[in-house]
Amino acid sequence: MSVLRVSILFYVGALIVWMVFVGILYAMLGALGLFELIEGLAEAFAFDWENRFSLFFVERWAFAFGLIFLVGASLLNVVLAFVYNVVADFVGGIEMTFVERDM
Repeated sequence: MSVLRVSILFYVGALIVWMVFVGILYAMLGALGLFELIEGLAEAFAFDWENRFSLFFVERWAFAFGLIFLVGASLLNVVLAFVYNVVADFVGGIEMTFVERDM
């Protein structure tokens, strides 16, 4: 359970960083005029594509992908911790002894 709690805490922080990154990337691409170019191309091919790339639309999908990654990665960490503990119990691990030298 402790691995699950630490993983969720870590990945929630990563999700926050991801959302900020997507917002900054959206602002940069919007300033470059990429979304207007895509909408112009869509209108040239007679698609009805008005303001499809809003910040809300992009952030909603980024949050959905981030949440799926959060759940999947947290469960993967729990499984890997379980496998590590089973293998360590079976193999016995490594024992280290430190000795102080006399000078």
